[in-house]
Amino acid sequence: MSNKKNTILFMGYSGYFSQAIILSLIKALEVQLKDIVEGHTIVRRLYIVFIELAQNVMKYSKSDYVHNYDSEQILIEYDEKNYYVTTINNIDNKTLLKIENIFKNMGELNKEEITKKYKELRKSGETSHSNGGGIGLYQLARKSDNISYQIKKLDDNLSRLEITVQINKHGDKTMKYKTIFIEKTLHTPEINFDFQRGIFSIEGKSYSENTFEFYKELLISLETFFKDESNKKLENIIFNFKLTYFNSSSSKALFEMFDLIDIFVQSQSDISVNINWVYDEDDDSSREDGEDFQDSFDSLNIQLLVNKTELIR
Repeated sequence: MSNKKNTILFMGYSGYFSQAIILSLIKALEVQLKDIVEGHTIVRRLYIVFIELAQNVMKYSKSDYVHNYDSEQILIEYDEKNYYVTTINNIDNKTLLKIENIFKNMGELNKEEITKKYKELRKSGETSHSNGGGIGLYQLARKSDNISYQIKKLDDNLSRLEITVQINKHGDKTMKYKTIFIEKTLHTPEINFDFQRGIFSIEGKSYSENTFEFYKELLISLETFFKDESNKKLENIIFNFKLTYFNSSSSKALFEMFDLIDIFVQSQSDISVNINWVYDEDDDSSREDGEDFQDSFDSLNIQLLVNKTELIR
């Protein structure tokens, strides 16, 4: 069931749904969204959910404009905490049964499992709009904080379906990221990125042939973390680098990482960011690498530490 109570109408439409009308509605929505003060992520989620729900109505509705001109509707409402995107339309009971089964399956999955299922469906091409709407519903579940539906049976062949997708206006302020831990190998370092605590450690050797692929997801995750307001709950962030050797391609990835840290530090002043560059006492090369980073990023607090110091982990 939806949690809607005392909502204000943001945008609404009832009547015939076609691709041309949906495109017109999207343009109207784009104008409306310019006036809201929510972050880009919330706006983007509203946009995606609106399009997906509108397409579902167009493809699966059984229209009845003779007896009920409002047989197809889409509404965006809001209250103090949430936005609600709702569609109401008639649907044949055979299609409805498929949709109910999809909702039941989604109800047994967490967010990560829903995303995995969505990617599987997208890759396989199964359960597309043309044969059941499943992938669209999984997309809605990925982009929502809650998704609910109500059914009113009209006759043996037809029912009235109402789907409501809830989007938190202010986003989830709790930390969403899981720890990334990768064991070290002969060619790659140990990675321990603890987003909850704000402690990020890289330790070992880095000279893999696929250095770009190894660091790609780490850089993407770190950039996303820096842009997410959920990091504001942290008072400080710590980076521990303890690399005994890294090749030129690894050096490039590390400089990209330091660039991300530098941009984050310069964009805010509330969170203290400390970087520990740890080297063995007799390893002049590693110490010089740390000094190079100090010279390249003089706005960052980079500490050179001999490998006897107890680090925060």
